[in-house]
Amino acid sequence: MEENRRNDTAPESGIALVMVMIVALAILLFVTGVSFLMMKGLRASVIHKEFSSVYDAANGGVEHAAGIIATHWQGGSLIGMGKYEGNQETVLNCSSSTDSFIIATHSADGKYRVEITVSCLGKQAIPGAGGALAFPPPRGVSGGGNPVWYIFYSIIATAEESESPKNRGRTEAVYRIPA
Repeated sequence: MEENRRNDTAPESGIALVMVMIVALAILLFVTGVSFLMMKGLRASVIHKEFSSVYDAANGGVEHAAGIIATHWQGGSLIGMGKYEGNQETVLNCSSSTDSFIIATHSADGKYRVEITVSCLGKQAIPGAGGALAFPPPRGVSGGGNPVWYIFYSIIATAEESESPKNRGRTEAVYRIPA
């Protein structure tokens, strides 16, 4: 009788072993899948961070160009504000609306190359200036008088990462300054 009992339990222990192996395999596959998804999510967030940083560098390029325009009109020196290609004096004075100049510079940490194109769009009065359409009315003009004129500039800044040139950002802006 003792032998019968031992033989009856032998097949059950084999089934238990197979069940434990199947459960262990299922757990291993689950852990592998979760870790794979976590790594993909981490990689996606790193890519997003890189692109937002490049766009921040492009936005900084627009601010740099606006500073150059303001410095020019305040009578300051443009020396040391970037490497220029083109006739910046013609563009900044708005002598020709077809010319543009390019500023090639780097970010402060040297991680990004920024190329900024500035061109003059012309001199125009703001819409409704001198009439009832402008609100609030320009300073010194209440219901009539001379319109306030502005010079408009187009600024296009393209930034790319020094280590990965395919990672690029571009910002376009219109800057106006009183004429």
